[in-house]
Amino acid sequence: MTASIGVALFEATDELCGENVLVNADVAMYDAKEGGRNRLALHVEGEHTQEHMRGQITWAERIRVAIDEARFELVAQPIIELASGRVTQFEVLVRMRNDVGDLIPPAAFLSTAERLGMIQEIDAMAVTQAIRAVAATGDAGGAPRVEINLSGVSMGDPGMLRTIERELRETGLDPARVIFEITETAAIANIGRAREFSDELARLGCHFALDDFGAGFGSFYYLKHVRFDILKIDGEFVRECCSTQTDRLVIKAVVDIARGLGTQTVAEHVGDDETVQLLRALGVTHGQGFHLGEPRPLAAFLADLGRAPLPAPETVSSSG
Repeated sequence: MTASIGVALFEATDELCGENVLVNADVAMYDAKEGGRNRLALHVEGEHTQEHMRGQITWAERIRVAIDEARFELVAQPIIELASGRVTQFEVLVRMRNDVGDLIPPAAFLSTAERLGMIQEIDAMAVTQAIRAVAATGDAGGAPRVEINLSGVSMGDPGMLRTIERELRETGLDPARVIFEITETAAIANIGRAREFSDELARLGCHFALDDFGAGFGSFYYLKHVRFDILKIDGEFVRECCSTQTDRLVIKAVVDIARGLGTQTVAEHVGDDETVQLLRALGVTHGQGFHLGEPRPLAAFLADLGRAPLPAPETVSSSG
């Protein structure tokens, strides 16, 4: 484990309230993270820090306006069953539309939304939109399942479970077609909360996926204590698996564990045909990545499902 520490100094003569001091320390802590992590940063009054804080405030305002004006949209990325080449499920990803109509990727706003307590509203919006959109496509045999990302904060929010129950009830969508996904690091941060949440999802009939598996040190502890249905192998082990034996050994170990537990495996960041072939040989059940399908607007993605089947794995090209 490493630690990123922010320090803010103050004196009795400073015209600061406790909240201001905490904000200064928080800004310094993120400076430490951006400086490479595992270090200490000191809050220093000056132009750079002021610009940093103004940037945080500006993003907070943008996110609040986007929430109030419903500017968040969903895109979908297919997840391919490697044995057949079929789209068996897809992951929905959040984008924010700015004032001039451009879509902003999640890396630009999600961490700020989480720090400022707005992530639950964004997650609730994503759950509502995704379930309603999938329900509107009908429940034909072989219809793909939807994976919805949730933050660690939303995982412990009773309101999120109520939202999920309400949307499933009102839309009539089969809960088995819904997969909720959290990162391994978010789950490990509160293992008790993750266990309760996964148990509630199972009670509803939904599935539970663990994203970025292998990225943290608590992976195997998590396997022992939390119910899950899908393991998503962190892309760090997938990108260079064709040339790095360590990556192949890690993937094979995860596959063996998942097979013994009766769960699926999804390899993330699949980049080429050679990787597809190797993953299939190692026993990985599913793949996800730009090579297999780029994110597209959710409505267009759902409209195209079933019109033209994906090619078999042997014929997937580098442009697919």
